[in-house]
Amino acid sequence: GIIACMVDGKQRTSTAFLVGAFDIGVSVAHTFSKGADGAEPNDCVYNSLDSQGQIRERIPVSYVKSQWDEAGSAGQTAKDLAVVRLSEPSRYAQRTMPLGRFSGDSASVVMVGYKSDIDADSIKRKARGTVYERRKDGTVVSSNAGFTHDMDSRDIAPGAPVIDETTGVIIGIHTQPDASHNTMITMNDWLEATIRSEMQARRETQATEARAN
Repeated sequence: GIIACMVDGKQRTSTAFLVGAFDIGVSVAHTFSKGADGAEPNDCVYNSLDSQGQIRERIPVSYVKSQWDEAGSAGQTAKDLAVVRLSEPSRYAQRTMPLGRFSGDSASVVMVGYKSDIDADSIKRKARGTVYERRKDGTVVSSNAGFTHDMDSRDIAPGAPVIDETTGVIIGIHTQPDASHNTMITMNDWLEATIRSEMQARRETQATEARAN
């Protein structure tokens, strides 16, 4: 789906996908960064879209946990990560997405996402290509630079999942490209721990509600 927020009177969007539960989403952190005047993003909504580009749900975002915020790491590409809690579970989504660790080996991948301006065009897009390995002395180099991919991302908003075509598992997230190449960031310890924490919080809430009933 698409996350859309208002910042400085303008709409800011990113692709997002559900992981582990129908009210837990993963996207990029820069969508939720402050505006030029220091204003916080507001009216953030998760939009579910069908194959024709019609919006089927608009679910308000309850809160966002951003690694940029928690680590003070704004500007470090590999930490452009956010976990989004929706105010209610998506009823339109049929399944959550499997998210795994990236081995660092070159992989054939497909990226799925939406255009930044969904008011003009809300049709889902796909792009295929390769994520390239980055090694030094036989060891995968994992730095703030992320991993380079060659997919055509011109019409796909950051936050799009990058899926290994062999396994069907999400191995990374497309983020803002720099001047020379497209960039994929990958799941790190912070993202894994945050998703697990949100899933545990959800189970505890469900248990409390069950006891109350």
